[in-house]
Amino acid sequence: MATSIPNFLHGKNTRVLFVNPNFSSATITTNTVSGSFVITTTGAGGPVSVGQAITGSGIPSSTIITAVQGNNVTLSNAATATASGVSLTVSSSGIGFDLSPYFNDASISWSQAAEETTTFLQGGSKTYIPGLKDGTITLSGFYDSTIGGLDDIMTNSLSASTDKSVLVFPAGGINDSERCFVSNGVQTKYELKSPVANVVTADMEVQADGGVWRGNGQYLVVSTNGNSNAYTPFPAASSGTADTSKGGLLVLGLQLLTGGGTIAVNFQHSSDSSTWSTLATISSAGATVTPLTGTIHQYTRLQWVFTGGTNPSATIYYGFARY
Repeated sequence: MATSIPNFLHGKNTRVLFVNPNFSSATITTNTVSGSFVITTTGAGGPVSVGQAITGSGIPSSTIITAVQGNNVTLSNAATATASGVSLTVSSSGIGFDLSPYFNDASISWSQAAEETTTFLQGGSKTYIPGLKDGTITLSGFYDSTIGGLDDIMTNSLSASTDKSVLVFPAGGINDSERCFVSNGVQTKYELKSPVANVVTADMEVQADGGVWRGNGQYLVVSTNGNSNAYTPFPAASSGTADTSKGGLLVLGLQLLTGGGTIAVNFQHSSDSSTWSTLATISSAGATVTPLTGTIHQYTRLQWVFTGGTNPSATIYYGFARY
C-alpha cells in the first residue's frame, strides 16, 4: 500500500499582513532639508507606510513615501525647503502593513460551541449539538516605537472602532495561489511586556467578526515586462471545483507603485475560464477588505493593468476565501 509522505513547513517564512481599511490620513511632524530625499520625523503621528502620498510645505506635488527606516522617511521627490517641525500629511485609501519584521509567532484558532441537549434517560452521559463557530488570530513579537514601527501601527488602529483584517501566509505568499488564512474582526488586544533582563515584547489579537477562513492568495512584485496587462494563473483562489453561492472575504492591497504611470489591480472570476468579470478593484496605494456576496464562480484570478510610466513596477497582495 502506498504511503503518503508529509510535506512539513518551516515557520521562518511566514508573512503577516495587517489591514486597516478605513484609514484615510494622518499628520506627522518632521525636519526637512532642501534637496534631500530623506525627512526625519520628530513628533508623534502616523503610522506611515511605503506608497502613501505625502503633502505639505516644502514637499513637491505627487510625492510618495518609498522607504521607512526608523524615524527616517525616504521620499520619491526631494524636499524644496529646509525647516524644523513641519507638519506633513500622509494619506492613502485604507492602509496595509507587512508586520512580518515585528512578529515571530502567529496563532490561528478555530472553535465551535457545543450546546448541551442532555435530557432524562441518557444513561448518565451529556449530549450536545454543534453550536456557533468562532475564531481568533494572535500575533506575538517585539516592540518598535519608530514612526513606521509596530507601536504606531497598533495604537493608530486601536483608535479606530471599525474592523481590521489579518492575512497570514505560512509559506510567505510568494507562490501562485498559495494557502493563506484571513479574518476580518475586532482588535481586542495590544499588550506590551518589558522584563528587566530581556527584550520588550508585544502581542496583539483579532477576534474574528464572521469567522477565520482558509483561502488562497499571493504577495508579489509585478512589472510590465513588455506587457501592460497580466494575470495570476487560475484558478488562483478557489476552494472546491464549482461555483459557490455563499460569498467570501477578499483582502486586496497595493503597497507601492514605482516608475510613474498608474495601475489597476482587479480581482476577477469566471464560470468557464474564458469570460471574466471584476469583483473588486484597487488603483491607488492602500488596502481594501471586501465581504463578497452572492455567487462566486469557479475560476478566480488577479489582473493588473499598467498605464503610462517608465518601466513601472508595483508590490501587490491579495487573500481570498470562500464562505
